[in-house]
Amino acid sequence: KGNFYTFSESDSFESTAAFSSNTTVSSGFPNEKTLASIQALSAIDFVVIHPQFSQDTIREALAICLPRMQSKGILVLGGIHQSKEMKACWKEVQKDSRTKLTLDFFEYGLAFFSYSGTKTHLFLGV
Repeated sequence: KGNFYTFSESDSFESTAAFSSNTTVSSGFPNEKTLASIQALSAIDFVVIHPQFSQDTIREALAICLPRMQSKGILVLGGIHQSKEMKACWKEVQKDSRTKLTLDFFEYGLAFFSYSGTKTHLFLGV
């Protein structure tokens, strides 16, 4: 049994992500209720944070999620280059001591917490 959380203004992701009867999907705007439910978790394997929220909201979500990421977890952060604030949030993820590998796809950044090499940040150039 697993739980999938995504922060997005749209609940449409919920129907496409509910791919297994063993998975619970929760999406929606990060608010006290959704953030509290994530704070109650001891571990997170996968989280997607979409970029349409304020920097404060995204920083709050990161502050809750980053310490709970499993060693083989993946964090996806959207809009990492859309503003100075989002670039700062992405840098925060990259600097976290648990982050081992980051992939910058310009629109989205992926952070991996398990990687056999040295801490690495890669940018997909087009």
